[in-house]
Amino acid sequence: DFSFGSDVFLAKMKNVVGIDYEDAMAAEASGVKLSDYGVIVDRDNQGYINHIVAPRQNLAAKEIFGVDFSTSYRISKVRLGVDHSQMLWFKEEGFPGMGLRNKLGENGRPPWRNTVSIGYAPGERHNVSLSALTTAGQQKTVKEMGRLNNFTTLDLMYTYKSKKVGLFSAGIRNLMGSVAPIDNSEPTRPLNTALYDQIGRQFFTGYKATF
Repeated sequence: DFSFGSDVFLAKMKNVVGIDYEDAMAAEASGVKLSDYGVIVDRDNQGYINHIVAPRQNLAAKEIFGVDFSTSYRISKVRLGVDHSQMLWFKEEGFPGMGLRNKLGENGRPPWRNTVSIGYAPGERHNVSLSALTTAGQQKTVKEMGRLNNFTTLDLMYTYKSKKVGLFSAGIRNLMGSVAPIDNSEPTRPLNTALYDQIGRQFFTGYKATF
């Protein structure tokens, strides 16, 4: 009736497509000629940046390290579960020669995610579950403007399993219609769609058959 598991992961990636403009500016300040990498910085007479032309290239590097935990416990017809993913570091080199820097907790890099669920199965065919999914807060794009708070949504799902026909499911994602954190320091992309769903409350149905 009780289970526990954990996984440790370490990934190192080179030649990642992308560029960190902050790292690029730091590289330029240290004497690196950005034009050698196809990056053109246009400045006004006072030295302020008008715009940057940076073609998509394999200029970045990344190293991530973390631990996943999963545990569940069944009490009669009720099952409690917790899945937790904890990042220990999120290192990136945004421009060649700048070295890896731990950016964990910065914008778009939450240090952890967590799912807590409770399920009720009155019989072999029926199951109802309620899950709370939480994404940890992180800094805004402009760090001086503060942080984004933790964000939690509730998902409700019902499944019916038929031995002859298959598995039917129905439910509601983001049951409470919670609004994802908005980054007011980033006017061009205030909602990070890589982390948060912009649709809001969603109703769904599903069917699965195994042959």
